[in-house]
Amino acid sequence: MFFPLSSFGRTLSLLVGIFAFLFAATTMAGGTIELHLDGAPLINQEVTDYTDGSSYTTDANGKIEFPYSCPGMEYTDGSGVRYRMLEFCGVSSDLPVYKFGLAKTVTLSGRIEIDDLCKSACNLRFFNLDTGLELNTGSGLKVNVWHTFSETLSAGRYRIILETSNWPVPGSEYLIDSVGVDARGGSVSDISLKVSRDTQTNRFGSTPPRADLIHVEHTDDSRFSVIKGAPGAVLPLVPVSVLNVQTGQALTGASENDGSFELHFFAPPGSYIQITQDPHAQAYNGFSSSNPSTVIKVPVELSTHTISTAQRLNGSSKTPLARDLKIKGGYDPGVAWFYGEIDSAMWSAGSSGRLSGQVEILSRNLNAETVVELQSGSAYLEQVINQSGQQKAAAPEGSSSDMTVTGLPISRSEPEWAELIDIGQIKLSNYRFIEEGKAIAEWELNYSVPDLTPNGIYQIVLSGQGWSMNPMVKGLQTEQRFYDDVYGEPSFHLSTVQGAAQITIGDYEPPRLYSALLMNELSNGSRGVVANEDRENFGISGRLVTNSSTAIFPPNTESPLNNSYNIEPFIPLTAYSNKEWISNPKIPFKFPSGSLTATVTSPSGKISLIGPYPILGSYLQKASTPLGEEIVRNSNAPDLHYGLTTYRDEFNVSFSEYGDYVVEIKGDINDEAGHRYDIRGHYTITVAETLDFETGVFPGTPFEVGDAYSPAVVIQPGVPAEVVIDIDHYPYSNKSQKVSKRYEDWANRFGYFQSDKDPLRFEEPGEYRVNYELRYLSEDGTLWAGTRQWGSIVETPNSRISAKGARGSESGNERRQWYLFSDTSYERNAHFFSPYQTGDVIWTANFTDWNAALQNVTTIEDAGTQLASVVSNRNNQYHNVNGSVALVSSVEQKSQMVPPFVNPDQPDVQWGYYYSANGRPGVSVREFVGTATSANGYWRFNTPYG
Repeated sequence: MFFPLSSFGRTLSLLVGIFAFLFAATTMAGGTIELHLDGAPLINQEVTDYTDGSSYTTDANGKIEFPYSCPGMEYTDGSGVRYRMLEFCGVSSDLPVYKFGLAKTVTLSGRIEIDDLCKSACNLRFFNLDTGLELNTGSGLKVNVWHTFSETLSAGRYRIILETSNWPVPGSEYLIDSVGVDARGGSVSDISLKVSRDTQTNRFGSTPPRADLIHVEHTDDSRFSVIKGAPGAVLPLVPVSVLNVQTGQALTGASENDGSFELHFFAPPGSYIQITQDPHAQAYNGFSSSNPSTVIKVPVELSTHTISTAQRLNGSSKTPLARDLKIKGGYDPGVAWFYGEIDSAMWSAGSSGRLSGQVEILSRNLNAETVVELQSGSAYLEQVINQSGQQKAAAPEGSSSDMTVTGLPISRSEPEWAELIDIGQIKLSNYRFIEEGKAIAEWELNYSVPDLTPNGIYQIVLSGQGWSMNPMVKGLQTEQRFYDDVYGEPSFHLSTVQGAAQITIGDYEPPRLYSALLMNELSNGSRGVVANEDRENFGISGRLVTNSSTAIFPPNTESPLNNSYNIEPFIPLTAYSNKEWISNPKIPFKFPSGSLTATVTSPSGKISLIGPYPILGSYLQKASTPLGEEIVRNSNAPDLHYGLTTYRDEFNVSFSEYGDYVVEIKGDINDEAGHRYDIRGHYTITVAETLDFETGVFPGTPFEVGDAYSPAVVIQPGVPAEVVIDIDHYPYSNKSQKVSKRYEDWANRFGYFQSDKDPLRFEEPGEYRVNYELRYLSEDGTLWAGTRQWGSIVETPNSRISAKGARGSESGNERRQWYLFSDTSYERNAHFFSPYQTGDVIWTANFTDWNAALQNVTTIEDAGTQLASVVSNRNNQYHNVNGSVALVSSVEQKSQMVPPFVNPDQPDVQWGYYYSANGRPGVSVREFVGTATSANGYWRFNTPYG
C-alpha cells in the first residue's frame, strides 16, 4: 500500500501568546563551603574573600557558612605565604557542601598584540586547567592593538584565551587565540600572545589526539587504569577529556608542556575510550563533540577477556558532565565489568552453545551489608558484514546500507530487540562480596543461533533486559556524594548496541567498507559524498534535506577558515551518534594497520597522488561552520561519524578550480581478528558557487494515480542556467517496472524553466524519486551549480489504510489528538508528535518557554479490516504509539526467524517505511526516510533549518 503522511505540507506558523507562571523560590544564595590546603581541610583558620575583603573563620572541618553565591577565598599562613582559589559563582543551598582547594598565589604577566582593532569587546580569560575555574577580564583592544596584563592567580596550569563575543553565535568579526602557561612552580612573566585575523581557524580545533601515541596501563585497583598520552599525543597545555563509550562516564584533565597526559579512569581491557582535546578551552562541560577526538580500544591480553564489555548501573544520569565535579561532587552508581572466554569465534546458523564468565561489580557504595540484586540481561548478534561482503548496521542513523526501492537510505532508530538477532538471556548468579567497593558474580549465556541467520561477520552484544542501560545489577545507588575520582555521566543517550566480541558465521565474500568523504561539510543541508560505485547500496541521511546526488562545495581560498578539504574517508556505519559521544565501534579495527592512497584529478586534468600511508587511528568531530558554530542547535540530528586518519597533512587538499574533481580512494585496514577490509571508490566533487532555486513541486509531495509531475524551476537570482530533471517511478515498488523521464533544457534569462515535453503521469501506485541538476557559467568564469533530490509515494487509490501522525506526546502523559502546549507545560522536555489527523496544523513559535520538540512520527490506520490480518503475529503491538500502530518492516514471529533487514530473503517479509518531508517553500526542517517513531528525528522549535 502507498499512502500519504496525513500532516504533509503543514505550515510552520507563529502563535503569539502570553503566559504567566509563578514558581516558589526553593534555592537560596549562599551555602556551605569547605577549604583545603595540600589536600587536607584548612581547619580553624581565618580566611578572606578577596573580592570584597570580608573575613571568615573555618571550623574544625575546614567549613564556612558563606552568605553569598560567589566566593573567592584567600588564606595567608604564619610565614606570610598567600594561598587562594579563583572565584567561583554558583554556591547555593542546593548542595550540602562545595569543596575548594587553595594554592599558592602567582602572578601571570605579559603582552597581547593584535593586527587589527577588535570590532567588539575582546575578553581575556585565564582558565585554570587543574581546577576548571577561571578569571575573566577586559583587554582594551578595541582602542589599542596591544594590551599588557598582570594578574594574581592561584598556582597551576593555565590556558590564557583572547576571544571576542560569540553570543548568540560567532560573527564575521569573531576572533580567538590562546597560549598555555605552566605556573605550578611560581609566577610567569613575559608571556606573549600575538593574534591575527589571517590565522583564525575553528575555535574548537580540527586535529584529533594521536591514537598511536596513547595507551592504557592497568593498576592493582580494578576500578582504575591510567590512560597515558606520550609527548605529542595532544597539544601542550590544553584540556583533555576521556569517555568510556560503554559505561558513559567522562573525565576532564589537562596535558603537559610536551603534549603528554595521564588520566586515572575506568578503562578495563576491551573498553572503547573516546579522547578529545580542546585547544582554546571552549567546551563548557569539558567534554564536547565539537572538539576533535579519537577512539582507542584497550587491548585484551588474556584469553579470559576475549568477551568484554561494561555497564554503568544507574540506568540514567545523576552526575552531569561539568568541569567542577571536584567542587560539587558526584555519585558513584557503580559499574559492572563483564568478561569471559569465547569457545570459538566461528559459529554457524542453527548452532547453540554456552558462554560464561565473571562480572566484577565496582562501587564505593558497596560493602558487606549491601543488598545487591542480580538481574538478567539480553544477548544478541549484530551483523556488521553480510554474505556479499557488504557493510551493515542495526538501527542505522545518519547513513544506511538498507535502501528504499528508489535508492534512498532508510534511517531506523529502532530498539535492539527489533533490529538484532536474539540468541538468549544472560543469567547472573553466585554473588560474592570481595572487599569494600568490590564484588564478583558469575554470568552465563546458553545461546541459540536461528536457522535463518545469514552468513557474515557479527558482533556479540550483551545488553540490559529490553534496553542497554537497564542495570543488570541493582542496589548500589545512594545519595552519598564523592569528590575524588568522580565521573560525569552524559545522559541516557548512549548506544543501544554494546559489542562484547566478534564472531563469524559461514563463508562470505571479502568485506568492503562503505566509505564517504567530506561528511562534516554541508551544502544547502546536504552533507558528504558517497562513492559512485555505492550510490545504489549506501546513502547518507543528514535529516535536514534528502542528500543530493551531486556533492557541491565552494572553492578553497587563502583564508585558513577555508583553505583545504580533508579527503580521508569516514566509515559511517562503523560508529555514529546523535549526541556528544560516539557509539560503540562495531568493528574492532587494529591500529596501525593497512594503508590509504588518494588520487585527485582536477577539472583541468591535473593528477595528484597522495600516499600510500598507514592508517594510524580514528577521527571524530561534529560538523560545524568554519568558526566552529554547530549546524544543528539543540536538536536531534547526526552528530558524530567514525572516520579514519593517517595524521598526514597531505590529505588536506585545495580545490581551487571550478568544475568536477574526481577523488579515487584505495586502501585497506585490518581488525583485531585479522580480517582485512577493503576501502575504495571514486568520488565526484563539484566545486562551484551555490545556485539557489525552487522547484515546481514541493519537496516530498505524495501523488495520486493520474497526477502529472510539473518539471518547473525558478532560479534566484534569475540566470539562464542549464536544467536537468530526472524522474524515476517504481510502480508497485518494483524495480523491474521502473519508468524514467528526463527533462533537459535551459532556463530563460529570468531564471524560469518549464519544459514543453509531455509531463510524466503516474499511472500506477508506487514510489518515485526525482533529481534536479542546475549549472550556470557566468561571464567572469564563475561556475554556479545547484542540486536537489527527494523521494515519495504514489498513493494506492481507494485504500482504506491511511497514514497518520500520532496523538499526544512521546512520554504518553499527553494522549489527545488536539491540545495546547500550555496544557503540558509541566513536561519541560516534551517531545510532541506530528499532528494526527489529515489537514491538522501545528502552531509553533521559533522559541519555547521550555525544551519542547516536535517528533516526526507516522502511524497507520485501517478504516476496514485488512490491516489486522497484515500485522498479526509480527510484534507490531510493541511499536504502539499512544494507541496507534507504527509503520515498520516485519516478519512473522515464527521460530528461527530473524529481523527483516538482517535477512531480507526469508519468507513473508513485509516492508514498511515512510518518506517524511517537513518544511515550507525554500526551507526544509526535516526530510528523510524512516520507520516506526524515528525517535531520533525530532527538532526544537528554535533550531537552524536547511
